[in-house]
Amino acid sequence: NTILLAGLKRLFPKDPVHSEEIVPGPEIAQAERLWIIDPLDGTGVFLQGKDEFCILLALLIKGYPEFGVMYFPARGLYLEAARGEGAFCNGEPLHVSRSEKLRANSVYCRLSELSQKELMYPQHLDSGHAFLKLASGEIQGLVLRLSKLREWDLAAPTIVLEEAGGRASDVERQRVSYLPGGLPELFVASNGLCH
Repeated sequence: NTILLAGLKRLFPKDPVHSEEIVPGPEIAQAERLWIIDPLDGTGVFLQGKDEFCILLALLIKGYPEFGVMYFPARGLYLEAARGEGAFCNGEPLHVSRSEKLRANSVYCRLSELSQKELMYPQHLDSGHAFLKLASGEIQGLVLRLSKLREWDLAAPTIVLEEAGGRASDVERQRVSYLPGGLPELFVASNGLCH
């Protein structure tokens, strides 16, 4: 967190930063440009010695992600995306699944269930890892009840997913604001074709 804050302050001294590790100031609620960071997404899996944790960084413009980075240091994976420029993993283009029909075990659900149970991904995933699987085409959708997840968990993965060809929304298919207090109760993401 200290390294990311120092780097952003040096590169973008006028931009406010919102982090999981600091109490936000009142300026972030109305910020036109806002950096959001999660210096360790997946603390639980990190403490268990697993390799699914990541570092998340996103730039919001008027509440919506325009640039994002997901870095999985233990896996050597660096994902980046900028609006209109595509998504990349270690420099290679990243693409969601192009399937129009949901496959069995292809929708990851957290604290929620689907009526068609056979579609649900059978294992627990950290949210960053779930977005990685979706953006790379391994799964086709996510349904997340946002009881504990916050804007720093979702902003960077959303721009990576969207630039890989996917879509994210609330359950009414409305675009989600990532400013504090803007998240819906249920968050839905997909390859776009199955949304």
